[in-house]
Amino acid sequence: MYHVATFYVTNKLKLNPTMKLLSLLTLVCTVLGAKGQVCPPTELLFVFDQSENARLAASDVPSNNDTKFNILQNSFNNFLNNYLIANSPNPFRVGAYGYSSGNWYNIIPEGSSPNVARTNSYLIGTGQNGGSWTHAGLEAIRTRPQFQNNRVIIVSSQGSGNDYRRQLALSEVQRVRQLGWIPVVIAVQGRNPIDTTELTSINGGVPPTILYDGLADPKSYRLLAPELDRILASICNYVIPTQPPTTPAPTPAPRITIPRPSNSLCSQCLFEGGYGFDFDPVYCDSFYQCFPDSEPIKKLCPAGTFWDGAQCNFINAVRCTNAVCDARTPAGTRFPSGRCCNQYYECFGGTLVERSCQTGQYFESSSRQCTTVQNKTLVCESTNRFECDVDRNGPIKPGDCAGYAPDPFGDPCRYQFNGLSLKVAAGTIWNQNKCSLDFTRRDICYNNTGTGDRDFTGPVPANVCNAVFLATYNGGSKAVFSERLNTDLDLYTIQKEVLLANDALTFTPSMIDPFLYYYFFNNRDIGVNTAFRVRFRLDNPQLNRDYDILSNNYCVLCPETISFTVSATSSNRRVINAMFVTTEGVTVSTTAIIELLNTSDLLEMVVIYGDSTVYGKVYEVSGSNTVVRSADFSTVGKSQGTHIAINRCGIQMGKGPNSHFVGLIDDFAVYENCQNINSVLR
Repeated sequence: MYHVATFYVTNKLKLNPTMKLLSLLTLVCTVLGAKGQVCPPTELLFVFDQSENARLAASDVPSNNDTKFNILQNSFNNFLNNYLIANSPNPFRVGAYGYSSGNWYNIIPEGSSPNVARTNSYLIGTGQNGGSWTHAGLEAIRTRPQFQNNRVIIVSSQGSGNDYRRQLALSEVQRVRQLGWIPVVIAVQGRNPIDTTELTSINGGVPPTILYDGLADPKSYRLLAPELDRILASICNYVIPTQPPTTPAPTPAPRITIPRPSNSLCSQCLFEGGYGFDFDPVYCDSFYQCFPDSEPIKKLCPAGTFWDGAQCNFINAVRCTNAVCDARTPAGTRFPSGRCCNQYYECFGGTLVERSCQTGQYFESSSRQCTTVQNKTLVCESTNRFECDVDRNGPIKPGDCAGYAPDPFGDPCRYQFNGLSLKVAAGTIWNQNKCSLDFTRRDICYNNTGTGDRDFTGPVPANVCNAVFLATYNGGSKAVFSERLNTDLDLYTIQKEVLLANDALTFTPSMIDPFLYYYFFNNRDIGVNTAFRVRFRLDNPQLNRDYDILSNNYCVLCPETISFTVSATSSNRRVINAMFVTTEGVTVSTTAIIELLNTSDLLEMVVIYGDSTVYGKVYEVSGSNTVVRSADFSTVGKSQGTHIAINRCGIQMGKGPNSHFVGLIDDFAVYENCQNINSVLR
């Protein structure tokens, strides 16, 4: 049953002169009256809906990263400037979480001061924008409030709209009440209907206030600050005149600004779920994953992105204190990369551009110049960076393929690399515009193979999700089997250094550049509800170093869009990361942490790239293929329906932008087009 709720409506955000005067008098009376009021010790905890519906209602230009959730950010900061907060002689604590689909994000640590809350408010909206699942935001609340005078303020644009998720939300809010928190709901009208049944129940049976600006394309978050002021007044036992809330004038949102990091790395991490993140104090394109009882691990952002405190974001959407580029910055100012020793960032007209040094050179940070050295690899390793030769400054132009060229006689079944003539892989032809092999449904080069069509999925079975790509390496074979078609696939691979031994790919520390490369994934569109499974064992690793399990960062023209890594933070603890870049250019990453009972056991990771989330599990598997322990990957939201960004290059096992793998990769499988993709989980 839906309940009647209170609406605040303005007529296209315009007030007549009489209303303007009345609003001004109300504001003056409120401020003068507030000066005589003192709030008791108070703690507020905000739970912000970060769904797609909320983004549309809380952003001036929803498609522009510079204005993403800027209306909500401005409303929240206006509220923090309230006299009762800014001048309170008693402790006043603030915290905030954001949520979307099944995932939640820490925005402001619980118990922060108003000043810290203002500093961190730029993180509002920086997570992924999926569904409005209220239970996900409530699940983040695990601690008791510091003060009896408290509120959990849930700001929702929609509610769950689903019976199952609604029951989860009601269960979570009951748990939050038992911790001592007092929930309050504010509903903000966006384009979608509001689940008033759920929000009324969460609000203790009282229909929530619904903010609505009356527009066909609502920007109703402009009405939020006055409503928050009313809630604050009630907490402080101050009664203000009852007038419809006025609309604060919108102000342009600045680019995401990274605060200057503290001297102590990871000192501010809260380790939700066993880990946290912190800025790299030197570089913008790297960051650190933090753990409460071990050294932090350096992580690299994908090409063209900086760490913004919550995710890797486009470099010109992030204002990093280590690479300031604005109208006052001299043109040509250079900044080093924490990712690539032979690349740098150059400032032109307030915009950063990623540049590469000439072949054989590296970027010397102190002089900010490209320098020639005898052993560039040794110099790069000494700075814990890597050589990157990817041209990321725009689309590849025909003829500009870094040594790749079409066959001089026009044969589509051959191509050249630095003058060497090579055959194409089965089911492909050379595409000079892409500087890569391209798949064709007409196998004009190898008619006798029967693999001209790359769609090896076949008909979808009713009750089982079987692999369309399965490499077991049994018996030293590189054959790939399609469970869907019940046949081996004729696929072209490149094997370098890595050994096919013990029914697995075997990597040793003495190898220089080992990998096994699959052309199968060149320019391949990988859609939603695709699962990846890799079984492996990391042998004798150095602690706190990232080892690549697989990546598609093979070719000099291919920044990665898929990357799986593993780190050891103790003798038996493994940290596994999966990263994808979506077709929107957004980075989505998830982490699982598992404590091994036996370091000789295999780990089996299953990561599902779903419709609006990325999630999965990692299992410790004994010699009898029995699961002895498991851990979940964190569920991370993404825009609904977005695919993995297409990469010119295929997938390589054991190699990527970090350290090459050491140990065994026992098998690698891909599942897609299943009726129930979750059935791949054990």
